[in-house]
Amino acid sequence: FDLMLGNPPWVKIEWNEQAVLSDSHPIFAIKKLTATETASQRDEALESDKVRKLYYSEYSMLAGQQHFMGSIQNYPNISGAINLYKCFLPQAVFFAGSKGIFAFVHPEGVFDDPKGEKLRSILYPKLRTHFQFANELKLFAEVHNETKYGLCVYCNQPSNGFDCIYNLYTVETIEQCYDETTKEKPVPGIKDENGNWNFTGHIDRVLHIGSKELKLFSAIFDGETDDGNNWKSARLFALHSKELIDALQCFAEQKNTVGNMNGSVF
Repeated sequence: FDLMLGNPPWVKIEWNEQAVLSDSHPIFAIKKLTATETASQRDEALESDKVRKLYYSEYSMLAGQQHFMGSIQNYPNISGAINLYKCFLPQAVFFAGSKGIFAFVHPEGVFDDPKGEKLRSILYPKLRTHFQFANELKLFAEVHNETKYGLCVYCNQPSNGFDCIYNLYTVETIEQCYDETTKEKPVPGIKDENGNWNFTGHIDRVLHIGSKELKLFSAIFDGETDDGNNWKSARLFALHSKELIDALQCFAEQKNTVGNMNGSVF
C-alpha cells in the first residue's frame, strides 16, 4: 500500500473474569469484590452450565490471543504486555510499499516502554512526525482526560530524523508550531497566565530528533556512552521546547553523578 491511516484499538490482551461473569451476574461489575468474595461468587455463578461454557470459552479465546501475539515467531519485535495497537505497527511496516506512508493515532507506550527497544529500533528510521496530545479537551470522549497519545506518521523510506511536538491539546496548535513568524515571540508555557491550557504554537516547540538527540536521551536514561548502539532505540523525552534539549546536554556532560559515588554519600 502507498498510504494507510488508522486508529488501532488501544486494548491490552488480559484476562478479566469480572467482566465475563458480569454478563450474567452484574454484581461482579457493580460491586468492588475482594479476592475471597470473587472466588465465592464465581463458584456460585459457574454452577450454571450456560455461564460455565461462556466462561471457559472466553478464557480459551483470550489465552490463544495472548500466546499468538506474544509469540516471537509472529511478533519478534514486541515484548512485555501485549497491547493491540503495538501489533499494528510491524504489520504496517510489512504491508506498506518501499516508500509507503502509514499514520496512526496510538498511545505513547511504544516510545517510553523500557522493554520496547526492538520495536523502537525499527520505527525510528521510519518515523516522520510524532505529535503528542493530552486528552484534556476530550477529543476522544471515552478516554481519560490525562491520557497521552500520539499522532504519528511513518514512511518505509528511511530518514535521518523526525519532528516531535509535545503538550498538544488541539490540532490547530500544530500548524502554528510550523509558522516562522512565531519565532519573534516568547515560547508559551503549558498553561497561560490565567491557568488555562495553552493552545498557542511556537516554532521552537518543534523538536527535530536525530542521532545526536537519541544519543543524548540514551545517556540520560540508560547511562550509555557514544560507543554503544542502544541509542538507536532510546526512549523519548517529552520536552516542551528546543531549549530544554540544551539543558539535558548539560546534565549528560557531568562526569560525577550521585549514581557513581559508590556509597560515599549517606
